[in-house]
Amino acid sequence: MEFAARSAPDGYTLVYALPAQYSVNPALYPKLPYDPIRDFEPVMLMVRTPLILFAHPSVPVKSVSELIQLARRSNARRDSLVLASAGNGSAGHLCLELFRTMTGTQILHVPYKGAAPSMVDLLAGQAQLSFLAWSTAGGFVSSGNLRALGVTSAKRASALPQMPAIAETLPGYDISNWYGIAAPKSTSLAIVVKLNTELSRVLAGPELRQTFEKEAIDVIGSSPEVFGEYLKTELVKWGWLVKSSGLKVE
Repeated sequence: MEFAARSAPDGYTLVYALPAQYSVNPALYPKLPYDPIRDFEPVMLMVRTPLILFAHPSVPVKSVSELIQLARRSNARRDSLVLASAGNGSAGHLCLELFRTMTGTQILHVPYKGAAPSMVDLLAGQAQLSFLAWSTAGGFVSSGNLRALGVTSAKRASALPQMPAIAETLPGYDISNWYGIAAPKSTSLAIVVKLNTELSRVLAGPELRQTFEKEAIDVIGSSPEVFGEYLKTELVKWGWLVKSSGLKVE
């Protein structure tokens, strides 16, 4: 992000924008070498996708409400359930923090160095829970190696209509990963429009859309202006969650 912020605004150096850099890091780190709003020109919000709350089949629950009841009983016994995440401050970690805040449960968070190693321990039963993308772990549901309890978006995912949203049990619960493109500040409007136009053309391809749909990824394809406003709201939303939960990176 720092390198891109200092790069020439010529349209050849771009940022693959994610919630971590734009919305989480400004609240998580006291000093950043970049400002996500001031130092970049938004180009497009490309896609958005929820995470899925997965459970190891050894966990005796089949719904979010049953998990909440189990977690509260575990609290009383002081034998916390373990949730593996891709790391401190990751989307999965923040999904857990919101879940704990809204339910008053004390599910134990164990950060890993990435989603892949966290999933290895989830599959082995070393961890009981994890928030992961459907594209990462969905294949293990049909084989019976994992159980999917709910999606983190406010509504059910169009690609997974049978899977309830966590918000159906916890109204107001809503976290989604999103992916966009931004350019260094002062990139000309003509370049931003050109990039947006070409990205729109690619995202409109039927083969790509079908691939995304299978992975529960929703194509957005926003204008630069809409993406700019969206970034501001996400900065506030994720920033509040980081601060209210007292998250710190050790």
